[in-house]
Amino acid sequence: MNSQRSWLYRNLANIITLTRVPLSLLIIFFSKNLFLVIVLVLLIALTDFVDGKLAKKMGIESKKGEILDPITDKVFFVIMFFVLIGMPFPFWMKVIMTATAIVELGLLYYWILGVAKGLNASTTKIKGKRYGPGQIKMFLVCTAMILGLLELFYQLNLKVIDYALCILWSASFFYATRSLMARRKSYVAQCAANGSVRI
Repeated sequence: MNSQRSWLYRNLANIITLTRVPLSLLIIFFSKNLFLVIVLVLLIALTDFVDGKLAKKMGIESKKGEILDPITDKVFFVIMFFVLIGMPFPFWMKVIMTATAIVELGLLYYWILGVAKGLNASTTKIKGKRYGPGQIKMFLVCTAMILGLLELFYQLNLKVIDYALCILWSASFFYATRSLMARRKSYVAQCAANGSVRI
């Protein structure tokens, strides 16, 4: 029993992180139910906020967690991209969503290269800052998703919401790009320090 508790204690943050995968998959099955999609996105955003905080507070931060966190984030982003792109959002919003998704693929590319070379997977946090561009991007993306889904759910069609969505999605793209630049810079620096060949 003690060993079981010990395992649960050590992996609690990782278990919370992994819940993003089944929650993201549920979005596919309930994509026509906007209310459920909103609830699922809120839960996913909550897990992203809680897992890192919990791991740090409990002293259970791990290499496994550094690997799992971006994987589950990317699963969520890819699924939501295909779900949202099929919804009746304005063309300009879909363009920014697509641009953000392309940047996310770039992030995934450098993350895979880094993990393959045994480099530090957590590369988007800026020294001296409480939250890095990756964390800010996740907050902005989830906020934009929820606001957009609420607009569709209540059929509001208000200009003020469209302006807010434009700002949120543009900011999401900006911070995704900053995150990509930070990851690439960190990858190049670590490759140079280790004497490995970068791709």
